[in-house]
Amino acid sequence: MWKDVKVGFVLASNTLKRGNKKTTIFTIIVLALIFINFVFLPAMINGMQGIFINTMTDYVYGSITIEPLEDHPYITSADTLLKKITSVTGVLAATKRLGAGATITYKEKYVGSNIYGIIPGEESQISKFQEVMREGDFLTEMSRDEIVLGNYVSGEEGGPELLKGLGGVTTGTIVNVTYNNGVTKQYKVKGIFKGGSEVSDTVALVHFKELEDILGVQGQDKASTIIVKTNIIGIEPEVKEELIYLGVKEKIDTWQEKIKDVLKDAMQIFSLLTISSRVVGMIIAVFVLFMMIYINTVNKRKQIGILKAIGITEQSIIYSRIFMSVFYAIGGIILGSIILLFLLLYFKENPIHFYETMSFSPVLEPNITIQALLSLLITSFFAGLIPAWLVTREPILKSIWGR
Repeated sequence: MWKDVKVGFVLASNTLKRGNKKTTIFTIIVLALIFINFVFLPAMINGMQGIFINTMTDYVYGSITIEPLEDHPYITSADTLLKKITSVTGVLAATKRLGAGATITYKEKYVGSNIYGIIPGEESQISKFQEVMREGDFLTEMSRDEIVLGNYVSGEEGGPELLKGLGGVTTGTIVNVTYNNGVTKQYKVKGIFKGGSEVSDTVALVHFKELEDILGVQGQDKASTIIVKTNIIGIEPEVKEELIYLGVKEKIDTWQEKIKDVLKDAMQIFSLLTISSRVVGMIIAVFVLFMMIYINTVNKRKQIGILKAIGITEQSIIYSRIFMSVFYAIGGIILGSIILLFLLLYFKENPIHFYETMSFSPVLEPNITIQALLSLLITSFFAGLIPAWLVTREPILKSIWGR
């Protein structure tokens, strides 16, 4: 067997050296583009998904979200629950929030928004609201009758068409807030934050105690949600299991579970695009390699017949065609990797802008790259094997005389 492999390698080397260089280069370029298609589209999709995932974990869900059980409006004994949560290994911080729907009005303009009641000192360990202040200041422990608005709520010029907000409210402006329970109150705008997405910038923040008073739950130790942040990404399922073990009976969701529900349709579309791209790319790769090797093999039928007549085994000839096909694939992978590297470097310096305030760059996953590499190599193996096997089955005289 090893002798056949060695002979096959020599035959393939000689064929490539004496073959048409332009055809070889063209084949390698086509396979390089196929390899890029395998890898680059998933990288783009990963980059897009990263925007939504980071936005939701940084501002809305944290690492783990704890919510009341069905038919219960609030989490009860929230402070006791927080102590239990923060005692779990892997939990970096946790905070409670109250939530309410409201209409915010300024002059003749109004906008509907979700308002979160937060504890500023704890919130700063969980979310990034305080890190993205466009103007003004974030809430403090002494903040009362003050509100911090999301960028789209304030109505900064250039926002999405459907989210014009309040028409350019600035720090110090007085706005009226009418909550869903009918309570209306005036607030001074303490600051405006700009997280860069509709998820973050369509909400408003007030102090937790402020919303306690509005909702009539002051002193009752209640919360709408508890947001947990872990110290390492990826341990959320283990922390969730530990919380269940400790007797936490409220609804517990990791960010992966939350995002899966929220982005279910989008992720299915992304997955379908990735799979479709791979299937089409593989079909093209098989077609290109098969035709190249098959045409080359058929054109060399006489030479193959002579090789068989002088004692070269069919296995050696088949190996030679497999080596040729794999060589093309390896050449395509190397060229494709070089082009891919330049593309990644370019988009790192020039990210793609999305929704004007959001931008992303392709994120390459090693396992996707390995899958693409193996797929192309396996494809090339069979694309070389099948035509060579078909031609070498012919009788020697038929191969030599072409009949």
